[in-house]
Amino acid sequence: MNDASWFRRHRRFLIVSALVVFVGVAAVIVFAPSYVARWSRLNNEEQELDLNSGQSRFSRYFLYCLISQEIRPTAVSEALAGDAREPGERKWVMVNIFQPGLRVSPHFTYHAAFAEIRALAMLWEVFEYGPGARTKTARQLLRALRQGGRASRYVSYLLEWTESRSWPPPPTADDIPDDLVARSLGDRAAGAERQERTPE
Repeated sequence: MNDASWFRRHRRFLIVSALVVFVGVAAVIVFAPSYVARWSRLNNEEQELDLNSGQSRFSRYFLYCLISQEIRPTAVSEALAGDAREPGERKWVMVNIFQPGLRVSPHFTYHAAFAEIRALAMLWEVFEYGPGARTKTARQLLRALRQGGRASRYVSYLLEWTESRSWPPPPTADDIPDDLVARSLGDRAAGAERQERTPE
C-alpha cells in the first residue's frame, strides 16, 4: 500500500486526533498539572520567606521556566523597615507550593510561617502595639523561625504576656521580655522530648 495515498485518505482524522491530544495535554498542564507531576514546576507557584528581612517571594513557573517573580512585604518586613539594623544576607525558605486544581501544599518546615506572621500582626492591632514594640517582636518572631522552624509558641507566649499585664497603656519595646523566644523554643524542645519518651 502506498504510504502517501494512505496518509491522504486519513489526513483529516490524523490532524483532528493530533489536535485533540494537544488540547487535552495543554488542558491538563494548565488546569490540573498535579495529574502529571504533583508540585513540580510544570505549572505552579512557589511561596518563600526571607528569614532575615521578613519579606515574601512569589515565583510562578510554567513548563519548568520561571515566568514571574515578585518580592512582597509582610507585616513583619514592614515593621522592620525603619530598623537601623542590617537584615543580613537573604535566607529564602520554602513555605508553600500551590498548583492549579490542587490547593494543598507539601508540609515544609516553615509551612505555618505566613499564618504566624498574620497572628502576630493581629496581636499588634488588638493591643495597639507601637512601632518600637512591633519592631522588637518582629525580630523575635524571625529569630524563633530561624532557630526552631516554627513561631506559633512564641506568638502564644507573647499573647499570654500581653494579656497578663495591665492595659492600657500599650506595651513598649522595653516592656517586652527579651527571653520570650528562648522560653518558647525551650518549651517546644521539652514537649518533643516528652513525646519521644511516651511509650507506644
